Amino acid sequence: MERILDGLGLEYERHPNACRASWMAMHRLREDLKKEVSGFFNRHYFELENREPAYRAIYFCRPKDGPANRPGRL
Repeated sequence: MERILDGLGLEYERHPNACRASWMAMHRLREDLKKEVSGFFNRHYFELENREPAYRAIYFCRPKDGPANRPGRL
């Protein structure tokens, strides 16, 4: 992904989301437990999960030559 964004001439910030170990454990739960455990997890642990190794990442991008603080833009 970074190679593509670099090729497009964009500045970007990468934010990891959903630590892989926790994500995999949640997917191994029985279906009837997922909703209850997921709610508990999101209330108590979600903020700790935005770290590597991540299941996914969120990218915030902007043109390298553009102003940093345009209204409505990154």
